Amino acid sequence: NAGVGHVGPVESISVEEMKGIFETNFFGAVRMIKAVLPDMKQRQSGHIVVISSVMGPSPPAGIVFNDVYAASKFAVEGFCESLAVQLLQFNV
Repeated sequence: NAGVGHVGPVESISVEEMKGIFETNFFGAVRMIKAVLPDMKQRQSGHIVVISSVMGPSPPAGIVFNDVYAASKFAVEGFCESLAVQLLQFNV
């Protein structure tokens, strides 16, 4: 998965910049999954491999001044963990 970040205190980044980071780091993965998922569900098979970041898994391994990046990667982890449970019935 692609990843962009911003290093610095949270007050140094605008909400628009934060949205841009989430657009790449989180929504990029979501868009790709949405593109391949209908076919996988129809075939009743497939694997989705998502690589987020060492700052994504729980417990998060956040690094100082990487708040937004860590949050976006943690979002990927949560999304995929929830999706995995839903997709068991489709053998995906």
